[in-house]
Amino acid sequence: MDQTNFQITRGCLSLLLPEDLGGQDTRSLRDALLQHLQHHHKTNGVIFDCTKLHLLDQHDLDELMELVTCIQLMGKNVGFCGIGSTLAAILVTLKMDASECHFGQSLDDVINFLGD
Repeated sequence: MDQTNFQITRGCLSLLLPEDLGGQDTRSLRDALLQHLQHHHKTNGVIFDCTKLHLLDQHDLDELMELVTCIQLMGKNVGFCGIGSTLAAILVTLKMDASECHFGQSLDDVINFLGD
């Protein structure tokens, strides 16, 4: 994944997560995203669009939540959208700690909440 997958709207960087998240994709995503945030201070939030993501294992969730923590430590808000019922059940089963994240059904919902 590279920066061409990022979209910026009203100060929020959004990213459509791939159907098969994990491994090298997650590391590439982390590196590109953190580099972007370091150089673009006007970005005030990151939104992960989970529309295509249907399955996730504990290792992939741990890597994603490590990225969420990095983003938050850089002073940015984090949101998620497009979480379907199956993925929601998986995230609850895996005990996702998302107490500091924002959620919406659509990308617009989260942009309206996090946007400038």
